[in-house]
Amino acid sequence: MKLRILSLFFILLLLIPAFAFADGSRAVIANCKEYVTLRKSASSKAAGEIRMPLGEQVTVLERMKNGWAKVRYFDRTGYVPDKYLAPWKETAYTPRKSASGYPVYCGNYGTAKHIEDRTVVVAIFADDATTHWDLSKTADQKLQLRNRFNLSVGCTWLTEQTRRYRSDPGGFVWDWLEHSDLYYTHTFTEDIIHGVNNRQVTNAIVGYIHENIPSRKLLEEYGADSIIYNVYLNAPNSQDYRSWTNAVLYNAVEPDKYVPEFCVIVPYGRGRENNPATLAHEMLHCFGAYDLYETNPSSSIPQKYVNYLMSHKPNDLMNRCYFSASDIVTVEFSEVDAYYVGLTDTCAAVKKWGLGPTIFQRWPAN
Repeated sequence: MKLRILSLFFILLLLIPAFAFADGSRAVIANCKEYVTLRKSASSKAAGEIRMPLGEQVTVLERMKNGWAKVRYFDRTGYVPDKYLAPWKETAYTPRKSASGYPVYCGNYGTAKHIEDRTVVVAIFADDATTHWDLSKTADQKLQLRNRFNLSVGCTWLTEQTRRYRSDPGGFVWDWLEHSDLYYTHTFTEDIIHGVNNRQVTNAIVGYIHENIPSRKLLEEYGADSIIYNVYLNAPNSQDYRSWTNAVLYNAVEPDKYVPEFCVIVPYGRGRENNPATLAHEMLHCFGAYDLYETNPSSSIPQKYVNYLMSHKPNDLMNRCYFSASDIVTVEFSEVDAYYVGLTDTCAAVKKWGLGPTIFQRWPAN
């Protein structure tokens, strides 16, 4: 009799889910290699809605009896096998003191110093002389959510690439819905959308950040050593507009000044909708990575190497970010990218192609 009771107990254990979710609870994508597909119905044969990368957060709307769960992922609702869900929990981070001892000190590497350290990402949804957000409109609400989705996947991907070289990367604090102190709106009188390499536009954005964003407080609150400011513009699809970044990489170093490194993000680039790779590409500039699809006088990348990549290895993130997939990053984080953001001391292409110095070699820490 005792044996039968024990047998029944173990059978019941097998029938009970490993964990249970209440409606509206949060979970994360788990137990997969790279991503899980959100499907339109609770069947592996159903059409795919979007791919959800490993580690991404979802809201569980309903547990199904057939081993599936109905979930919400950003603005999408669909179904996923519940074996790919794990309980969400707040991660505790140990504050990392800046090498300078002063959290908002710029130093020779800008406000985004080392990609392996904890980084805060501030969102600024901006109007300018040409573009405007109207968040009472459904289309603009969806576009804002799309920017949040791209940032989420881009930050997750960058953290995973960093983990190939560092066992314990600090990751990113980015979600402005979860952390309202990372969300700002502002109206600029300048024409920012056409302001690539325009000193007046750069000064306007830097001035706004200085006057309105408590950078030191944010770095201390989230135990971070780096901070990036993303300025989102609501621009139409046009070949005239593209995302761009203002970083120490392309500027003279002023180590005693706090010069915010920021990315200006538009919805489209080169006639294509922006994707997570675009966000990752622009943010890597802040950490020291150069464009690999072109060169310029301030770049460490010679034209002969650009020509080689375009012909033989065009899938580098810093080369073809616009041509990645729409919902996961399908381009590569190469050894050259790792070299320029300081994750390696050298790489084979340096000597072979005569690549120039990194920002860490050009301007040693002070």
